[in-house]
Amino acid sequence: ISKMLHVFFNINTNRVFILNIKKQVSSLLDSDYENLKQKILSSDAIHIDETTVIINRRKHYVWVLTDMLHVIYLFRENRTTDFLKQLLDNFNGVLVSDFYSGYDSLDVLQQKCLIHLMRDINDLIFINQDNNELIFIGKLFGKLLNNIICTIERFGLKKYHLNKHLKDVESFYKKLHNFEFQTQLAKKLIKRFLKNKDVLFVFLSYNNVPW
Repeated sequence: ISKMLHVFFNINTNRVFILNIKKQVSSLLDSDYENLKQKILSSDAIHIDETTVIINRRKHYVWVLTDMLHVIYLFRENRTTDFLKQLLDNFNGVLVSDFYSGYDSLDVLQQKCLIHLMRDINDLIFINQDNNELIFIGKLFGKLLNNIICTIERFGLKKYHLNKHLKDVESFYKKLHNFEFQTQLAKKLIKRFLKNKDVLFVFLSYNNVPW
C-alpha cells in the first residue's frame, strides 16, 4: 500500500503509518461488524468455511461466515472450532459447511454441501473407472439429486415442495443397504453416506436452505 501511494499519488508513507491507519479504521468499524454479525446470525442459513494464511512463517486461519447477503471474516491462530460454539449459541437456522470434522461438535442443525460430495464421488470414479460399484452409487445419487434440483428450479427452496423427496432419500438408502458391495472403495463411500445421513438432506425440511 505504501509503495502504491508513492507510485500513483507521490505520497510518501511507511509501513508503520499504514499499520496505524488500519488499526484506527478497524476500531471505527467495530459497530458495523457487530451489525453484520447479528444479521448473519438471525438468517435462515449460514455458509461457513475456513482457509489458511501464513503470517511470520506460521500457519493461521481465516474463517468466513455469510448468509449470501452479508459476510464477516474471523482470524484465528488455529483450526479448532471451539469459538464457534459461543458464536452460534443463539443461531436457530441451518449451518451449511463442507465435511471438516471440526463442525461435528457444534450443537446446531447442519447441511453438508452436496457439491463437495459430488466432487469427491466424481474424483473417485475418474480414478477408478473400472469400478462398477462406484459408478452404480454415483448414478443412483445423481438421479436422486437431479430430481430434487428439478423441483428447486421450479419452486425454489421451499420445504412444502421439497418434502416429497424425503421418501426418495429413504428409497436411495434402502437400495444402498440391499446391494452387496464387494470393493473397499464402494464400502468406504457407503459408510460415508450412512455416517452423514442426518446432515445430507436437511434442506428438504426447511425453507431457504441451499443444498
